[in-house]
Amino acid sequence: MADYSNHIEAVTIAPMTPRDVESFHQALDIVARERKYLSFLEAPPLDQTRTFIVDRIGRGDPGFVAVVRGEVVGWCDISRHDRQIHAHRGTLGMGIVPDYRGRGLGLRLINAALTEARNIGFVRIELSVHSDNARAISLYYKVGFVTEGVQRDAVAKTPADEQSPVSPSRPKSGDGPSRPLHGRPTGASAIRRARPR
Repeated sequence: MADYSNHIEAVTIAPMTPRDVESFHQALDIVARERKYLSFLEAPPLDQTRTFIVDRIGRGDPGFVAVVRGEVVGWCDISRHDRQIHAHRGTLGMGIVPDYRGRGLGLRLINAALTEARNIGFVRIELSVHSDNARAISLYYKVGFVTEGVQRDAVAKTPADEQSPVSPSRPKSGDGPSRPLHGRPTGASAIRRARPR
């Protein structure tokens, strides 16, 4: 992905289309490989990403991308829950590649997605965020989300931890006190927005 971070004024926020799949996949992979913000260690295979996006678009779920010179540098999408009794709810996911953080793109993206969600009848939007992601939590509060709870020990931070039969913060008996990996909390906050404004 080229570095266009000095051209922030050229960022376009637009509905996600099938033309964005490959570039979105690249951006998703960049953010996932940071292993700090998403519940992926890398992007899913391109064909799975394409199916996810095309299916979401087909259902009419809100999804927006931030694009610079034809490349996706951020996204925000809301996936409607698939059971009829939960179809008034959606789960929000978003990310921004490192060079574009702290420039207001998150707010622009989330506002676009929430506005569309309201327009098509969503009543409740939910998300989970790593408890140490202060910038994202601040953004979510700013647009009206509230914390509903914290899932303790919800996130393993490294691939080795996923393969280990022992949770990273639950040592084997006699191994000493429980500590989060890398000095970071391993929980995830569950945040919801009861009514999109």
